[in-house]
Amino acid sequence: MSQTETPTGADPLPPWVRRGSILVVMFAVAAPICIPFLLIGLPVLGLIFIMRMKTMAENATTETQKREDTEQKKELVVATRAEKGTDSKEQDGTISGVENTQAENIKNDTSGKAPAEGTDTTGNGAPVVGGAAILAKLRAARKHKSPKPHPVVVLYGSQTGTAAEVAKNISASIEGMGLTSRVVSMNEMGFGNLSKEKTPCVIWVASSTGDGEAPDNATKFYNDAKKKSQAEGMLQGIQFTCLGLGDSNYTRFMHVPRVLKNKFLELGATTFYEPKEADEVDGLEDIIDGWIEGLLPAVRAAVKPEETQGARVSPSSNKENTYAPLPSCSIQVTWMKDGDATENESKGVTGEEYSASEPFLAPIKSAMYLTTDTSDPDRRVIHMQFDLTDSGIEYSPGDSLGVLPENDADLVDSVLNHLGLDGTACFSVQHVRTENDMPETKPCQHIRWPCSVRSAFMHGVDLTSPPKKSLLRVLAEYCSDAKEKEELMHLCSRDGRKDYMERIVKSHCGFCDVLMQHASCRPPFEVLLDALPPLAPRMYSVSSSPASSPHVADVAFTAVEYMTPQKTMRKGVATWWLEKTAEVFLSSTMPNDNESVPRVPLFLRKGGSFSTPSTLNVPWIMIGPGTGVSPFRGFLQQRKHMLEQQQNAEKAECWLFFGCRDMTKDYLYGKELESFVADGTLDQLVVAESRKTPNTKVYVQDKMRQHAAHLHNLIVDQNAYIFICGDGHSMVRDVHNTLVDIVCGEDAKDNAASRKEAESFLAAMTKEAKYIKDVWS
Repeated sequence: MSQTETPTGADPLPPWVRRGSILVVMFAVAAPICIPFLLIGLPVLGLIFIMRMKTMAENATTETQKREDTEQKKELVVATRAEKGTDSKEQDGTISGVENTQAENIKNDTSGKAPAEGTDTTGNGAPVVGGAAILAKLRAARKHKSPKPHPVVVLYGSQTGTAAEVAKNISASIEGMGLTSRVVSMNEMGFGNLSKEKTPCVIWVASSTGDGEAPDNATKFYNDAKKKSQAEGMLQGIQFTCLGLGDSNYTRFMHVPRVLKNKFLELGATTFYEPKEADEVDGLEDIIDGWIEGLLPAVRAAVKPEETQGARVSPSSNKENTYAPLPSCSIQVTWMKDGDATENESKGVTGEEYSASEPFLAPIKSAMYLTTDTSDPDRRVIHMQFDLTDSGIEYSPGDSLGVLPENDADLVDSVLNHLGLDGTACFSVQHVRTENDMPETKPCQHIRWPCSVRSAFMHGVDLTSPPKKSLLRVLAEYCSDAKEKEELMHLCSRDGRKDYMERIVKSHCGFCDVLMQHASCRPPFEVLLDALPPLAPRMYSVSSSPASSPHVADVAFTAVEYMTPQKTMRKGVATWWLEKTAEVFLSSTMPNDNESVPRVPLFLRKGGSFSTPSTLNVPWIMIGPGTGVSPFRGFLQQRKHMLEQQQNAEKAECWLFFGCRDMTKDYLYGKELESFVADGTLDQLVVAESRKTPNTKVYVQDKMRQHAAHLHNLIVDQNAYIFICGDGHSMVRDVHNTLVDIVCGEDAKDNAASRKEAESFLAAMTKEAKYIKDVWS
């Protein structure tokens, strides 16, 4: 049989052809019926569905409106009865006929405008008055609701934490008024992020450090603000006010706050409240409290002018709440998985780019005690050298090295155990709220996150300084014991001001002490991280000159160790850590190789006008008791180099007044100072020994009076340079008063007019950078 032949009796069509033919026939029969149904029925079903959805939406809107109307009627009753003096208890739950009619007519008003007081809305000739008018205005305000105001931005530039504390209290008080606020450091905000669209209302609190320099957390902000390339009018539309903090003992008093204020005004910003300067010499707290009292209503007027239009803006009275305001936590912590827990590393910078956030790890070259009795806990002075080879750091006499210390490991362990935290857990940080209209900023810039909890406590936050009142307020909030909470609340209140000074400040009671004394206090990690101040770098004057050692920088410091009024021994965070780190040198056990040489994270801060004069033909007068003599060792090394380079130059006199307790115990750099006298670098070395003679204390100012006539000639007639370095609490004030006496002269020092002229003379010297102080608190 051929392949094309079909067997007898077989169906000539395949099965799939037969099934397809049947479907075609069925569709041909059903089409006349189905097509009209599809063309007419589906649109009808769709229309029914749409109408049903519309009805449901209208019902939901009606229910919402009914609820709003009910609330408005209740508001009307309260407002009307308040107007009439009706006791709400007598008519609880009732609405009078007139009240109901007024409410209904207000509800049915679709104009969106509040009827004027006295307009008939009852339908019975009854005018709208009292509560009804108030309710009508409320409804109109709701219909034309203003957009949500921008957060009030509160910035701070703070070296010691005082400006940050004030800024946090301001921000918390603003939020206590129902407004939104964000408080950040100036560097965290960034000057370029300021604009009328995102930061229309700005408050900042700032201080100066060193010789009129910006604090570490404000340096970039300050430098950017001073740039001449800033666009003219870039801050137009921004309202601001500011508070400057300072100490008039310093040479460039209020320099940073004044520069920033003038820059804000120059670039178009306007003030909404009078800026203020607070001098620590006069006492900060009363000045600050008075300024903030008037600030708060001014902030409300600036942010919500519609609420205060026509009303008198009066100072705020915060007498009802005497406690420090509770700061809100601005960050949230994200715990990282083990595989993602890589700690942040240095970006690798060089030279002048080194900073507190990116320090240079300098090897210690040598260390030795300058005092003879190393067992004296009250007076151990250490001389230390840092190797700056290959760092790119170029220093000059008068500069300072910023050292980044770390907290005591045992202290950190005690905090971790108290809070029940895992020190090895790693985390990252984000802002707890990120408003769409706020610039993106990086929180907690003083902590190199991502990092471990232990690392944050070791290197990032201050655990030993007396806690500020805002921190005490946070700790009180997380005390489960009522008595402990009450105690901390009292310490951060106005009524507890005296107890706070006695029990916290004067007793040197640190954060860790407070935490351990209150067993029930267990704040969450992120709250504590947000509230604790940064572990600030410690600044040490360079005591050498690159002319003598170009790649080695020397410093001298006192190892701080003292007894508190409670008979508790305390140690300085940085000096104790430096002494411990350099133990291999101090014990005369030199390291075997470079890998075992201890390293210290540090950066350079320029001394500004506190530097060696460029000329030798004008007298130099240097006054440096204690470790205040350190920078003058570098000055004299530089002067010696200048004399060697300019052998035929005219040379004026050079004097150094040095103060110590006893030359047999703490005559710092004594032999080297005497060698400067021997080779003619130094003309007069005058030493005051305060503890040599029992019951008689001799200080540098006493020695200056003994040479008053000659110093008068050097200062007034020869226009000498005057440099002071040392403790700013009393020494600087006493030396300054002595200089006033010297400028006046012996015959006129008690004459008020002469003293005023002398003060003006020294002020002029300060402006000319010829009377310069480098002091510390």
